[in-house]
Order: sequence, then C-alpha cells, then structure tokens
Amino acid sequence: MRKASFPSKTYLNELNRKQLPSNAMEKLPLLERLDFIDSGHNIILAVNPATGKTHIAVGLGLKVRFPRCINC
Repeated sequence: MRKASFPSKTYLNELNRKQLPSNAMEKLPLLERLDFIDSGHNIILAVNPATGKTHIAVGLGLKVRFPRCINC
C-alpha cells in the first residue's frame, strides 16, 4: 500500500456514483470487471476537476491488489 503512494484508501463502493458524469457512470461497471488488465490495455481518466478520477483510480488499484476485499 505504501509503495503505491495512494493519496488515501478510497474504495469503489464508497464512490457517490450519482455525482459522476454520465459517461463515467456508464463506463465504470466495465472498468470494475478489470478486463483491461488481462487484455493489456491502459485506461485514461480525463474529465473536469473534482469528478472522482482519483477515487476511481485508487478504488480500481485496491480492487486489483486486494481482490477479495469486502470494501473494494
């Protein structure tokens, strides 16, 4: 966890999805499946400030690192 230098532990289940931009709400379920990792694709989170990019990025990172985590 320290090596990743996450700014905080923010889990995907804590994300207020209603406040996300509509395109992020549509794509988040696809990202949560983590298929992009197996296929070797990168993802870019590019939207306006304060829209949940860091929360999503850290949440996905935690989900990858701790796949059985209840809070992820």
